[in-house]
Amino acid sequence: MNKRQLLERRTAIVAEMRSLTDAPAGDGGDLSSEQAIKFDHLKAEVRGLDSQLERIEAVESLERRAAGVQVAGDGDASFDREVRSFS
Repeated sequence: MNKRQLLERRTAIVAEMRSLTDAPAGDGGDLSSEQAIKFDHLKAEVRGLDSQLERIEAVESLERRAAGVQVAGDGDASFDREVRSFS
C-alpha cells in the first residue's frame, strides 16, 4: 500500500470506530461484547497503519534531506569566484 491508500484506510477505520461508539448496544450505554471486540480489532489495525505511515514518513524525510549540491565552499569553483568578486 502506498501512503495515500494507508491514509484512506485509516480514515475509514476511524469512521467505523466512531459509528461503534456512537451507537453502543451494551448495558449502561457501553459497547456490547461483540462491539468491544470489533473496536479493539480496529484499534490494533490503526496502530499497524500508523507504524507503516511512520516508516514511510521517515524515509520521505531522509530522502528530502539527502545529500545535495554544495552551495558554498569547494563545491563549485565558478560560484566561489563570483562570491569573491561580489561587492
